[in-house]
Amino acid sequence: MTLARYAPVSREVKPPRPDCPACKVAMWFDGCYRRRVRQAGVVHELVVHRVRCPRCRAGHAVLPDFVVARRLDSTDVIGAAVAAAVGASVAGRGAVLLAAVPARTVRSWRARFTAFSLPLAIGFSALAAGWGWQPADLPCVTPAHTAMAAIGAAWHTTLTRWPASPLRGPWRFANAMCGGALMSIRMSVPLARRPGHRSGTRPP
Repeated sequence: MTLARYAPVSREVKPPRPDCPACKVAMWFDGCYRRRVRQAGVVHELVVHRVRCPRCRAGHAVLPDFVVARRLDSTDVIGAAVAAAVGASVAGRGAVLLAAVPARTVRSWRARFTAFSLPLAIGFSALAAGWGWQPADLPCVTPAHTAMAAIGAAWHTTLTRWPASPLRGPWRFANAMCGGALMSIRMSVPLARRPGHRSGTRPP
């Protein structure tokens, strides 16, 4: 589902109940809050559901895969900016997605992706290999090229193994595997799990 279609019905959508990252027990729903997400120059307002662990009482936000923790812009917007920086073809769609995004913001995304390129390349390569990907030479022009290639390999392996996966596109896939924190201040390496749902959990 696209951001534009999801936003008006976001309050009614009930995501699967995730397990607590620390306690590994199912969490319960605990209210919601409004969240703005920008894409193609349009700011959408949607409802994000909260969950809470019954054991440790920690609260988390259940983020759709197109929402990045602590970022106004959508996953596709950030992905288009990073892809353009390493020379990937984004054609006219990239320019449309990046409408109204300040140049300094784009530069900060590219710098952060470069800074995290090595752990992302390792994490997504391991993820792909664990799902049956046959290792091949990844481009080593820059660490960012290698990380993008690893994300692509993991994404295509996912499509081969689980054709009905609800995750749409390599960047939304990458964000989901990072627990909704791709490019965020607390970005972590990919979560080794089956891509069976669209959301990641992050501290609210």
